[in-house]
Amino acid sequence: MKKLLLVLLLVPLVSFGQMDYYVSAKGGLNVREAPNSKAKKVATLLYGQKVTIESKTGIKLTINDTDKKTGITKVIEGEWIKIEYSKSFFNEPGEGEITEDPLSKKKYNGYVFDGFLEETSFPKYIKENYVNLNSMDNLYVPKGETRNFTFKGDNKPKRLTNCYKYKSGIPFSGIAYDIVFSDQLFKIDNIYGDGSPKYIDGPGINIYVADFKNGIMTGKVKRINPLEEIEKETLKIIESESLGIEKEIIVKYISVEIEYGDLDEYIEVNGSVFFDINGNSITDFPSFNFWVNNGEAFFFNKGYENKFLKITYFSEYIEPKGEYGYEYTFKPIHFFDFDCNLNDIVKKVEIIENFNVKP
Repeated sequence: MKKLLLVLLLVPLVSFGQMDYYVSAKGGLNVREAPNSKAKKVATLLYGQKVTIESKTGIKLTINDTDKKTGITKVIEGEWIKIEYSKSFFNEPGEGEITEDPLSKKKYNGYVFDGFLEETSFPKYIKENYVNLNSMDNLYVPKGETRNFTFKGDNKPKRLTNCYKYKSGIPFSGIAYDIVFSDQLFKIDNIYGDGSPKYIDGPGINIYVADFKNGIMTGKVKRINPLEEIEKETLKIIESESLGIEKEIIVKYISVEIEYGDLDEYIEVNGSVFFDINGNSITDFPSFNFWVNNGEAFFFNKGYENKFLKITYFSEYIEPKGEYGYEYTFKPIHFFDFDCNLNDIVKKVEIIENFNVKP
């Protein structure tokens, strides 16, 4: 019997497909060097920290957990497991230094008691018919290019970017969700500090839920903090009936001046006038975005100055507002936080030799 017991205790760690969980203990969870409560503590994971289970040890453990507020004691059963977790660091550049990406992430390993871990499925907020945003795809067409795309029998010209979401190649209609985990964030100040990490924020969990129609995010958009049970809902209504419908306008301009800055280019069109196809003057055409977004379509053709140009264009959502990444507050920025820009995209430019302008 002793030999059998010895064999059971020496069974190696049981590995399986990596699974994501989060720390459900509001007081945090200790990480140790070995699967033993007396082993050296190497870290304390805070409430909401995402972890990946790498393997199970089979070493069982029972804990009597007492709620400090209510005084109620619960018996928690589980086992020791090996996990992987991450910490994020913001490296403040020193004077005169240029850093492409000041954010970095480091991974760590250790052993924890799994009785204080929960699955990341969040059934209270994510229903069975919701579709994971990460299972979708999008098609990006660089600025200056115009192509025709066909789906669902629709031959309208489309300029597609990450404003559109697809499922199996078809514009998605339904409800999509995304779960965003934020690690503990530390700042390393190399200017005024001593270079040691200082805790800033985190960890955190945000669940994004949004309505989509024909690939476009329109309708209810929710941002949920499941740790604090806070829900914030906004309404985004996007009129998509006019998207892709071709229109024509006549344009004439004297010259184009382009200045290139460090981050962008600045376009000034001199002497521009607009007419409808019948020669009637148009004074309220929103020309600013038209010039900026379509400069590559015809501005560099020197033969277009002082000519009547028939421009075929269509309205389309081409890119979301803002930048992806982190705000100055280090909070992650998500696709659902932005609206897409509606712009007029040039498809075709023709010189009209004999165009009559009506008085």
